[in-house]
Amino acid sequence: MNSVKAQAQEHDEVEGSTITDEQYKSLLKEEVLSDLTKASKKKSKDFDEELKNINEETNYKELYKQNVLAHITKDPSQNRETEEEREKRLIEMKKFEEKHSFEHIYQLKKEVLNELKSLDLPENAKEKLLDLEKALDAEKKEYDKSQEKDKGEPKTRMEKNHEKDEPKSRTEKRQLKHRMKSKFRHHDYER
Repeated sequence: MNSVKAQAQEHDEVEGSTITDEQYKSLLKEEVLSDLTKASKKKSKDFDEELKNINEETNYKELYKQNVLAHITKDPSQNRETEEEREKRLIEMKKFEEKHSFEHIYQLKKEVLNELKSLDLPENAKEKLLDLEKALDAEKKEYDKSQEKDKGEPKTRMEKNHEKDEPKSRTEKRQLKHRMKSKFRHHDYER
């Protein structure tokens, strides 16, 4: 609103006359509409991003559910997916897991397992489901222990894998440097 007043004063100085009420109202209306449009676009963008995240989570949960069902019901008559479809599903799940923290993935998996518990499953499938849940909980406990040691932010799996590749101590750094030199020398002799 201050910019409208500034525009009005600027107009007065250039023209040497005062701005009319109608001109002032028109400038004010333009500015308010501009501000509302900007705010609306920002909210729309935020909403679209949130919707995209929800869709990705729903897709991941569905893929995980398919994976669990395939694991707990080893009945060949029910397993109609090809190896290629299975690999594609696993790759999509892995991509999602790399983008999100372990804790977020854990929550989504727990939701799926709880949904599956409510289904009418054969007794052996229920046992396998409980075993999967115990394994997931054990993985979570291990993660929590490692986080207590690190006292760092929750990391994505990609960051954790990258961290594993980096040498920690001086000895590891020297060993890596030595290996790189020997590879380089070996490469030179092949030429």
